[in-house]
Amino acid sequence: MDARRSAPLGAGRARALLFAVVAVGGCATYTARPLTADQNLTRLEARRLDEPGLIRFLAAEPEAERHDGWDLARLVLAAYYFSPELDVAQAKWVETRGGVVTAGQLPNPQLGLTTVFDTTKLTPSPWVLSAAFSLTLEIAGKRGLREARAEALAEASRLDVAGAAWRIRGAVHRALAALANALDDARLLREKATLEARVLATLEAEQAAGAVSAFVVSAARISAEATRLQQVQAEEAIAVARVDLAEAIGVAPAALEGVEPVFTDLETVPDEDALAGARRQTLLNHPELLAALARYAAADADLRLQVALQYPDLRVGPSYSFNQGDNQWGIGLSVTLPIFNQNQGPIAEAEARRTRIGAEFDALQLRVLAAIERAISQLNSAEMALTQQDDLQRELEARAETAAAMVAAGELAPLELDGQRLELATAALARAQAVGRVRLALVALEDALASPAGLPRSLWRVSDPGQAVEGKRG
Repeated sequence: MDARRSAPLGAGRARALLFAVVAVGGCATYTARPLTADQNLTRLEARRLDEPGLIRFLAAEPEAERHDGWDLARLVLAAYYFSPELDVAQAKWVETRGGVVTAGQLPNPQLGLTTVFDTTKLTPSPWVLSAAFSLTLEIAGKRGLREARAEALAEASRLDVAGAAWRIRGAVHRALAALANALDDARLLREKATLEARVLATLEAEQAAGAVSAFVVSAARISAEATRLQQVQAEEAIAVARVDLAEAIGVAPAALEGVEPVFTDLETVPDEDALAGARRQTLLNHPELLAALARYAAADADLRLQVALQYPDLRVGPSYSFNQGDNQWGIGLSVTLPIFNQNQGPIAEAEARRTRIGAEFDALQLRVLAAIERAISQLNSAEMALTQQDDLQRELEARAETAAAMVAAGELAPLELDGQRLELATAALARAQAVGRVRLALVALEDALASPAGLPRSLWRVSDPGQAVEGKRG
């Protein structure tokens, strides 16, 4: 028999070949994660600060061991555990890491099989069986450029996790400071209201005796009513601050019932040397700035990729045909001819995109610089106002002590002493508000001085999208 002539492949061998082709790549499986509004609401409402998952999370964080009670540090860690904003950022990071895998994939080869039966020629065989294999050969480093673009975008998403963590910390810090301010105001207003009620009762008794005019009593009554209104506003501020704190942590407001936050470290002002170092460090390493630089690197890699796409890939296609008893071998080579365009449009878009992202970085760095300077200015102003208020407080305390001594000696009426104490209570309230401004200025300064350094290591322990959303649930 002619060496070129043989029988077609048997059915068993053909099935084996098809099985081998299909089995070359591993197959991923689908994992269902259904989401419904009612079940999700039940899960959110069930969150508590004493749940086992959070306790294990805190036990693994060295920062939590250095603090007692629910102070700023531990509440921030609880927010890192619960916060959906952090879940979103981590899931986006995992998504872009998947993009790196996608960018590095090689094009799959193609296999084509055709069968023809020739009814006009039955000998030596009426069958024409053909198999064609096609392989794409990328040139000009396109795969490496795709990987560089994807890796830069993944790095930007990783830094977005740090940015989200700082926003969460800032929200917790701001809500905690607002709660401390509202509680201080409410306490001092209660003390002032008690004192005003006593003064008003004394004045009403003296009015009945004809010792004071109705005008004086009316003024005292109006002042007492104003203080009661301020009390209502302070209680409302407490309720709002608790809701804001719960939202910042990522729990329902009911989860904070019975929880007494600790308000330490809310008034710690950094020294000038540390502030100067942190300022420069932030201008170079703010997470939003680093993320913007990573996106610029991605845009640059994309531009280089679009330039490389001017050069068409090669497609190599060896083939075999059993043609009516003849074994026929061949090889094909195909290429896209860059006649009608040379990828000019995508190149122009990529170049403009890189320019835009560079300009956005300039604007962002200026905003960061302005935010730092603004926060420092606000802090200096708040500290100056607090110093002046402290001076006034000391002066009024000295006057109240003198008045108390004069009352004891019978040289001054008790009502005059109550008047001095009212002035002191008003000054104490003003001082508390000055302290509150310092607290909020420190929040703004911390927001402005954000840095990826010092964040918990657990923020980066994410391996798949399901873990990003559910892995911290215990």
